[in-house]
Amino acid sequence: MQVNLEELSKAAGSIDNIRDSANETDNTAQKNTTTAAGSLSGWQSSKALTDLDGRWAKQATALSTTLQSISQGLRDSALYIGGTESAVTHGFKK
Repeated sequence: MQVNLEELSKAAGSIDNIRDSANETDNTAQKNTTTAAGSLSGWQSSKALTDLDGRWAKQATALSTTLQSISQGLRDSALYIGGTESAVTHGFKK
């Protein structure tokens, strides 16, 4: 089986970029929701927005954690496969 270690690392970087973009979007959404909820203080809509923001924050955190886990898994795979290939290559040269 041929594994391209560079592609694994590149894929991890792409996932990191997706995670960073999602985090930026999350931060913007949370700031805007907090502002909107504050401007509606005393209204039922304010509480609804605050509740929604709490649910959104949990989902956004779960997404970020999942993406981080995937990118780290790809990096770990590249590291371990590279180490194994190196050990096998050196073992054959003895």
